[in-house]
Amino acid sequence: MKGICTNWDCPNFDENKKKIIEIPDGEEFVCPKCGKRLVEYTGESWFKKHKIAVIAASVVVVAIVIILCLTLPKKAGEEPKGGNNSETPSENTIVNEDPAQTGENNDTNQQEENSIDTIKEKPRDTIRIIEEPPVIITNVIEYSFGKYVGDAKKDIPEGSGTMYYYRHMQIAKHDKKNPPHYAEEGDYFIGTWGNGDIVNGALYSKDNVLKGKIFAPKRPNPYDLSKE
Repeated sequence: MKGICTNWDCPNFDENKKKIIEIPDGEEFVCPKCGKRLVEYTGESWFKKHKIAVIAASVVVVAIVIILCLTLPKKAGEEPKGGNNSETPSENTIVNEDPAQTGENNDTNQQEENSIDTIKEKPRDTIRIIEEPPVIITNVIEYSFGKYVGDAKKDIPEGSGTMYYYRHMQIAKHDKKNPPHYAEEGDYFIGTWGNGDIVNGALYSKDNVLKGKIFAPKRPNPYDLSKE
């Protein structure tokens, strides 16, 4: 399994979540440096997974633009300044002819221009849909009873994270179906958070011993843990 160490005091801790630790199957899923429980690595970002496809699409767009520039019809040449007007026009000069005789050529040129305009629209549509996902930043929030390290939304825990407790206190008070949950000084909880409080995960002692697992419903409204 692959995991990420969320212990900010550990040498393996990386606030950008780029340092991946691989644990062989069958071994305890903890950090080899600090012994803290690892958070499972969920995989690379969308942009990294599709990086080759994005580069290939960009190359195709550039190639189409170059081809269009080479195949666009050249502008009509200007008549030479001075000299006899009765001289034979050069190859680059377009001679005005009877519209009735040149009707077929005009129709052909109009079709070519319409085809070129259609081709020009496709690269712009392709470029417009390529968007890079937002970068996830690890947050550190200090409370009177402990410190939270992990994902957050509007300065409250939201997503994956770890809480390190400084003192004895009751946690996950909104869990009414299960017995009360208590954390002691040095304990830490690793798991999922929602609306500022625990949703599910595991509580460990300061000696990295599993004390219990918590499965609580998500709070219906945002909760301010600083009130604890």
